[in-house]
Parts: sequence; structure tokens; C-alpha cells
Amino acid sequence: MEGWRLLHLVVIAALTSLSACQNICLENNWAVGTFPHPDTCSWYVVCNGFVTSVSACPIGQSFDPIRGTCVDSTIAAPCSDIKTTIAPVTSAPECKNTSRGDILFIMDASSSIGIHNFTTQLQFVAGLTKPFTLGPNNVQFGAIVFSSAVQNVFAFNTFSDHLALEHAILNTTYMAAYTNTFAALEFARTYAFNASNGARQGVPHIAIVLTDGESGNFDLTALEADLLKSAGVHVLAIGIADAYRDELLAIASTQLDVFQADSFAVLHTLEAEVTIRTCNEVITTTCKNLTIADVILVLDSSSSIGYSNYQTQLQFAANLTQNFRLGPNDVRFAAIIFGTGVQKLFDLSTHSDHAQLYRAITGATYLSSSTNTGAALSSITSQGMFSAAAGGRVGATQVIITMTDGESTDPAETRRQASLQKDRGVHMISIGVGSAVNYAELVALSSGVSNIFTAPSYEVLHRLAEEVTNRTCD
Repeated sequence: MEGWRLLHLVVIAALTSLSACQNICLENNWAVGTFPHPDTCSWYVVCNGFVTSVSACPIGQSFDPIRGTCVDSTIAAPCSDIKTTIAPVTSAPECKNTSRGDILFIMDASSSIGIHNFTTQLQFVAGLTKPFTLGPNNVQFGAIVFSSAVQNVFAFNTFSDHLALEHAILNTTYMAAYTNTFAALEFARTYAFNASNGARQGVPHIAIVLTDGESGNFDLTALEADLLKSAGVHVLAIGIADAYRDELLAIASTQLDVFQADSFAVLHTLEAEVTIRTCNEVITTTCKNLTIADVILVLDSSSSIGYSNYQTQLQFAANLTQNFRLGPNDVRFAAIIFGTGVQKLFDLSTHSDHAQLYRAITGATYLSSSTNTGAALSSITSQGMFSAAAGGRVGATQVIITMTDGESTDPAETRRQASLQKDRGVHMISIGVGSAVNYAELVALSSGVSNIFTAPSYEVLHRLAEEVTNRTCD
């Protein structure tokens, strides 16, 4: 047994040395999250801002890309070929650059956390700021820390530069005393969200509270949370490890605003969900008031795209959905992917929550086959995806958004199926990526020239987000 342990340590040293010579996260376009190692299932990669950190699973375990953690090797899902096995995507979505709001971090600095976990908390908070556009006409961040006392880290109008903001967060002082949560909430209400601290009138005010334990006084904490919410502040509560759930529910604005991580080591897995929830509070788009629409995403999963670009496409599509208000009287999304065959991801009636919708899209399997666009459009009809049984609504605007990187395998059939959809009154939008797209086919896949969007590469695809959103709103 001792020999196996020694061998394991030798392998750890070798692989750690290898990872230092390459940036796996950057090479695979993995921004933030946990992924299988490209070379072995016994290892996994943790990405933070495209920075690679490689870790080993315990002896006898393998990284399971479905569960996103190491499990017994006999039950782990295969991860040896990450080109066909999609790891859970936990990278945070971009928040629309027209968003406006004042977001306050209320960070626990009590002695129960410890300096190492406090640093992890600061890294998590710094990561939450990255998807937002900063500035006096966009999103502003403020921060306070609390223990037995409360300390103002910086005002809302201090930073409009991401690097300076991140530096300020990461250099926050650790206080190491008891958990006086109610004092922090009172400070937020009476000082932090005031004009003297850079807060603005007429924009959403959001507080994100992070804590690892029960406060010193539950009743006072609940009272101060109610007063803060009554002042118009939307409150999110993030509990780590032994955080008291009843208190988190008392602090947060709704149950959907409560997030929990089993430990600080897995706190980063909440980043996407917290970002989505925050983004939907600060987003400013005409589509928040759009009359009801049923939108089907048709996503190219052919081999010509490649795994990394496919992930970028999924990220773009998932980000796009965050710009719309979801619900039975608002916008609904369905999605299919296509290669040689077609796979339905979900129906219009499946998801009414942004976080679930985001995960459902970014978790799509990569088919890696041919480009049968016509079959994808045909399946929308044959599977009744706009029908009432699938969540379609009478009077709703019907929209199909097709994304592709090349000409379909049967252009004539693609044109025929697109024409049938338009004859049914469906509003069609086409997005072509790369130099291999056939413009005539993009025309066929759209309801007009103004509904055609192109990007020279997947690296700049994100630049189309606002235009596509606005066109969908129309």
C-alpha cells in the first residue's frame, strides 16, 4: 500500500510540473469552473479567470464530468475523451452591457472562517464582478466586511476599472471576531446605500450577503434584513458550510435568492447561478416588457465547429436567454442541437428559471457529425415544439434562432424547411460564424436581411449579443 502511495505522489509531482508548462484553461477556453484533465481521468482542472490549477483525485477515484467531482472509479462517467464528454459549465455568463445597478457585497470576516477560507471568499467575490460593465452609467460595486464591527471597504463610485476593483477586494482586511450580521445589514441600510457612499437614485440596489455561520442574534438579523428590503434593496444570501438556512431565508428577498455551498472549496460552483440572479436584477432591456414570445434555439453541433468553439456557442446562446424575462406571460425558450441527427434539449414549457435554463443549454452534448440543418427545422414541426402540449401559446410571437458555422449537407432541403416555417408565420433569425458560412443559406434561414448576423470567428461571437437581443425583441 505504501508503494502505491509513493507512486501516487510521484505522479502528482510530474503532472503538477506539466500543468505549470501549459495553461489548459486558456487552451480550452474554460474561464471558470471544474473540468476533467485532458490526459487522465484521475485528475481534474480548476479554472479561475483562465488560470489553470490541476488537482488529483484520491486513490481509487476518477473525475466524473457529470457530477463535477471525484467519485469511485467504478461508478464515474467516462471522461477520457473530453471532446465528446461535456463537463459541467460553471463559468459565469456575461451581463448585458446596458445593465445599471449598485451592488453591495456584505462579507463575513468572523473568526470561524479562518484566513484561508476568507481569502477564498474574496476570490469568489472578485470573480462575481467580472461579467458586469463598470461605470457611473452601468454597474457599480461597493463592499463592506463584518465581524463584531463593520468596516466599509470601498464606496460604490470608487472603481470603474476591473483590475483596480479586483485588487481592492482581494486585499480586504480579515477581522477575525464574532458574527454580527445584523450590524452589517444596518450599516448597509443607513450608510452604504446612501448618496454619500456613491449610491444612485433610480437604479436597482442589490446586496449580496456571504456568511459561514449563524449570527449572534437571529431576531435582530431578521429585523434588519426586513428593514433593508423595505428600503428597496434586493438581497441575496450565500451560506457556506455551517450557515443556518433559516437565517439565510430571513435575510434573502425570496427563496430563489438563497444559495448554499457545502464548503469554501466548492464555493466557486455557485458563481454562475449567483451571477445570473444578480444580472436579472440589474438588466435594462426593452425585452423585460416584451409581449409573450416562444423562442426556439437551433444550435449547430457538427464536427466542423470543434469542441472549444461549440462551448463558446452554447455560452453565447445561454447568455442570450438572460436578456429576457421568463414566464407564462413573458418569454419561453426551447432548444435543439443538430449534427447528422437532431436532439431536443428541452421544450418551451420546461424552464421558467434563468439558472436552470442556463445550465440546460451549456450542458448540451457535442454531437460532432455533419450539418443537417434541414432536419433540425423539420423536427420542430414533427415534434410539435410550438404546440400547446410543448408549452407553445396562442398569440405568442414564434421565433427560431439558428446558429451555424457552415453550409448544410442538403441546402435545398434546408431552404424548403425554412420556407415552411416562415409560411407558418415564424419569425426567423440566422447567425453565421466563421468563413465557411453560406450567405445565401443564411438569407433562407432568416425572415429578412436585417435578421442575418455574422461573426468572423467564435472569439468575437459575443459582440453580436445585443444586436440579436434587440432583433428578437422586435
